[in-house]
Amino acid sequence: MFFVTTLLLAIFANLATPANAVVVEKILDATSQDLDYVVVEVNGDPRLVRRGEELVIVRGDNIKITQAALVSRNKSPAVVNLMGFQNPSENNPTEDRNVAIDTSKQLQSQFTLEKDHELYRIKTTTNAVAHGDVFLRVLPPRLAYAVIKINDDTHIMRENELVHVGAKDRFKIDNVVTNVEEGSDTVRFQIIATDQPDDFTASKLYQIQFVRKGQVFARIPLQVSSQ
Repeated sequence: MFFVTTLLLAIFANLATPANAVVVEKILDATSQDLDYVVVEVNGDPRLVRRGEELVIVRGDNIKITQAALVSRNKSPAVVNLMGFQNPSENNPTEDRNVAIDTSKQLQSQFTLEKDHELYRIKTTTNAVAHGDVFLRVLPPRLAYAVIKINDDTHIMRENELVHVGAKDRFKIDNVVTNVEEGSDTVRFQIIATDQPDDFTASKLYQIQFVRKGQVFARIPLQVSSQ
């Protein structure tokens, strides 16, 4: 029994040597320097994004990176940089926390990570140390369908589907369904004349255009007959 006890003490003594303690400290330190999460406000609504995860938004959303936390809560990254955003600050142009960003016009697609130009990287660093990244996928606004009433009939119309109405018909766009979140910047629609014939007895062609922040993202053609 004495021999076994002595052997166990020797083993534990070896594990507690300063050399081993230094190795453990380095491993823990590396883990503590990893990014834990980034908080991004989307149209005023905070979203928590873990390291390596992807936040999906729609082009035209207003975003703001408000916080970045490391696994060790004692420190935070020195720099949080949304690649593809040109920060107007002259003092620290790569630090993008608490900067309002309009994704309809302030992101540069040449810095995206994929051919569809949708995926942006948010990098977190301190000097030469890279803590980790989160990703921002910016989808284009899309029309799912529009609910159009012609007289007493309801029609579900999708992009590029032709709507036929007569000159005396009652016409109303009742509802518009898109991938844009409710409560964010409003999706508007406008009716624009396109190819107009010289013959006043012929049908006239229009477009119902769906617009967000001045950018047309979907169209439904409208034909108005003279009868």
